[in-house]
Amino acid sequence: MADLTDACHAVLAHGTSAVLVSRGAQGAALVTADRRADVPAFDVPVVDTTGCGDACTAGFITGLLHGWPIEDAAWLAMAAASQVVSGLGSDAGITDLAGTLKVLRDHAPAEVWARVAAREAG
Repeated sequence: MADLTDACHAVLAHGTSAVLVSRGAQGAALVTADRRADVPAFDVPVVDTTGCGDACTAGFITGLLHGWPIEDAAWLAMAAASQVVSGLGSDAGITDLAGTLKVLRDHAPAEVWARVAAREAG
């Protein structure tokens, strides 16, 4: 989707190093100056999408604040959003980082979880 990537590059031109765009059922797009990575939404039952974009943003920021690489933070964003989408209301299903990490472990690719688990253990 060139238009989305172009829009992200317009934001990057203002000095940010990355842009994460929540794309609903399509997951999220992570765009930097030199690449775009599409992170898929997790396969979970959808009950209510209210608050999923906010949860995505919160998960991404949490990963960054923990010193994670932006790609891993984007996966945490998907874990957070998947918890919210599975319940009714804007914060349904999401309670703490430990629970979100469990969702990440259960749904992210093994190499993503291995990096996160090593970082969190250490």
